[in-house]
Amino acid sequence: MIPEEIRVLILALIPLFETRVSIPYGIAIAGLPALEVMVISLIGNLMPLPFLLLGLSKLEKWALKDGDGWLRKIIASIYANLVFRVRNRGERYINKYGMLGLALFVAVPLPGSGIWAGSLLAHILGLSLRGSLIAIAVGALVAALLVLVGTLGIIIIA
Repeated sequence: MIPEEIRVLILALIPLFETRVSIPYGIAIAGLPALEVMVISLIGNLMPLPFLLLGLSKLEKWALKDGDGWLRKIIASIYANLVFRVRNRGERYINKYGMLGLALFVAVPLPGSGIWAGSLLAHILGLSLRGSLIAIAVGALVAALLVLVGTLGIIIIA
């Protein structure tokens, strides 16, 4: 059996789930202490961040390189679709607020705006690695706090 703490960590790693799912799961379903869930979720959410920021250019070069492989075509199609959607949703934040805009984009606890999308946005807009890392981490912390407060509020009301 997988310990609940590991389940929380795994949920926080998954794109679209991130802390939006791991925190409510950890508190409401697993019954873990809120602070413990917050720390585990944030660690799990931030674990892929350096790999994303460093690896997206390699994935992009591989996926967009000419070739006849069906897997490459599928990945290229998915990647192009993601780039279009993320740029449409997030570029205005960056244009208006710079790195703070990246943090705000990541901080909105809605699907498609976490560290995975924020990393892609930073990559496609050519933002600095260091600034992106800091902005995305701050945004992830704010998002986790918002989800935590929301989760605790719902539990108290119910």
